[in-house]
This record gives sequence, structure tokens and C-alpha cells, in this order.
Amino acid sequence: MAFTLSSLPPDCKILVIRLRSIGDVVLNTPVLENLKRNLPRCRLSVLVESPCDAVLKGNPFVDDRIVRERKGSFKKNTLKSIWEEISFFLELRRRRFDLVLDFHGGPRAANTAFLSGATWKMGHKNSPRAWAYNLRVKTPYDGQRVHTVKEQLSKLTALGMKIEETSPQIWIDKEERTEIRQWLAKEGITRDEPFAVVHPGIVKIHQRWRPEKMAKVADHIQERLALRVVFASAGEQISQVEEITALMKTKIISLAGKTDLRQLIALLGEARFLVCHNGGQMHLAAAVGTPVLALFGPSTPDLFAPVGENHRVFYKRLPCSPCAPRPKYESCFQGLPECTEKITAEEVMEAVEELLKGG
Repeated sequence: MAFTLSSLPPDCKILVIRLRSIGDVVLNTPVLENLKRNLPRCRLSVLVESPCDAVLKGNPFVDDRIVRERKGSFKKNTLKSIWEEISFFLELRRRRFDLVLDFHGGPRAANTAFLSGATWKMGHKNSPRAWAYNLRVKTPYDGQRVHTVKEQLSKLTALGMKIEETSPQIWIDKEERTEIRQWLAKEGITRDEPFAVVHPGIVKIHQRWRPEKMAKVADHIQERLALRVVFASAGEQISQVEEITALMKTKIISLAGKTDLRQLIALLGEARFLVCHNGGQMHLAAAVGTPVLALFGPSTPDLFAPVGENHRVFYKRLPCSPCAPRPKYESCFQGLPECTEKITAEEVMEAVEELLKGG
């Protein structure tokens, strides 16, 4: 039987699988919105990995968040972990989903779709795990570098849905904004005082901008533009923040490693702008309407640029670009890739000034 939207009952149950990183979950939110607009009576569940479920808190298009740990407990190879895995799939099948949409495509996601018991299981036609799906779609962008949001929405078009290309969005409640403002007040930033956030955290050294350049930009914002700078990062990236702040001349305010994901989202939502590398924090800020100045190195903004207005992207398109996640030259592995070396502190500072002037 061929799939059509009329194949689904009006009150159908839908599961969206969006595993892995924070940025992936953020960029998937337009899919959730469009699903609800096309099937307003459906019950929409989203399967994510912890702590990314926090991204979807308060999302009016999501009825249920199903959370799994990042690394499969099954790999622990104990009777308890095996039973936990079995129990998860029994519970998934008990929910009787009509449609499962796999927007991840990895082995874990494909296995989940296959074992879900859903009537229809969607995945990409050219996936090496296409066997897991009985609804295989092919987008018009195969082999092209188009933004992730556009590519994901095209899969809904392939299912016969009418699509509106909306921007990713995250909701912050009043209590969260109040809490972060009270926290900042203890750091000397008064209520309603504008501030900027610098989030320099990056996982791989070949994607990292030089610490002295980031320090120069932060000093410029505080000295020349009279705007306070707040540093943020994940706990495992505190040393990267400390390396930068040790080079600075101006006063340091650092919440690095101190915020959970919702607190970081609230901090970004209150900020005047964010300076960061390409990463989840970039998409978090854009999704709450905060302008982003994003440093791209090996990764291409064609696929991952922040979505929305007033963002600035710094990217040097070299003959070897993009190369992430495997750089080509030894200098890249040493943390001196040409693509990031060519981005100057001066051009970032100039972009900050233009942003503050409304340019």
C-alpha cells in the first residue's frame, strides 16, 4: 500500500527520532512545527538523547519527550542493561505509533525505527540502513550543500505535506529569565543592563580560533564598546575559557561550567549578542532571537549557518574547505588550520561594532 497523508488517522501518533547533539535538535524544531501544522490533531513525540531534551521544554508543538542516555546502556553488556533495552522497546511498541520519522539515520536510530512497531517508518532512500524503513524518501537536494533545515523539511514535502520554512525556535519562560538576571546581578550586571556572551568552547583543536584573538575581541567589547562580557562554556571546556581570560586586560565574568542547558539558553536569550565557534551554542542563541557572530573553520556554513536575522558568519572558503571532521594537513591537527588563522580579530571587532550600530 502506497503512503498518503490520508493513510494516517486524524489523531495519529507520530514519533520523530532526532538523536545526538544540541544543534541537531535545535535545527529539527521547524520539522516539529510543520508536522503539527499539517496534522494538528496528531500526538507528536520526540526521541532525543539527554541532555538535549531541555531544548524542547515548553515547545508548543511537542506533546511528549522520550529521553535516552547518549551512549546505549546495552553496550554495558549486563543483564540489567539488556533488560532496560528490552523494556524500552516494549514501551515504544506499547505506544502504537502510526508513523516514525528518522531524522538521524545512524544505526541506533534506524534500529529504533525498525523495532518501534509503527505502521510507517520513514528514512532516507539512500541510507545504508534503508532496510529499516518501509517509507523511503529521496529529497531534491541529494548531493547538494543545502542548509540542514531546508533538507530536513524537504522530507516532509516528499510525504505530501505543505511546508513553511520557519526558523528554529526555543521557548524561555519568565521564571528562567528572572533567575538568570538575578544570577548576573550577583556578578555585577544590573537588571536590564545589556551584556554580550562569549562561548569559546569547541571539541576539536583544528576547529578552534586562537585564544589571543578571542581575548582581544572580548577586551575590545568591554574597553571600546562599554559592554560587559560574560563567558560561558560546558564543564569540560572551562580550561579553554581560562586560557582566554588569562590573556585579557579587562575584568572577567565567567559562568563557564556553572550553567545547565536551560540556564545557558536563558543567558543567551538575555544577551545582546553571542561570539562563538560553530556549535550547539550558536544554534541555541539564534533560536531565541539573539544575534550570533559565528567562527567557522573546517565546517561549512552552507549546511550549518545560524538561521535568522542579524547573524554574522566568518568563513574562509579555501580549496580544501570544508574538511570537517578530518582535516588534511598536519598544521590543522596542531591547532593552526589556515581557515581559522585567516579570520582576524579586527574583522570580528568591526562586525560587532556594525551590529551594535544596527548595520
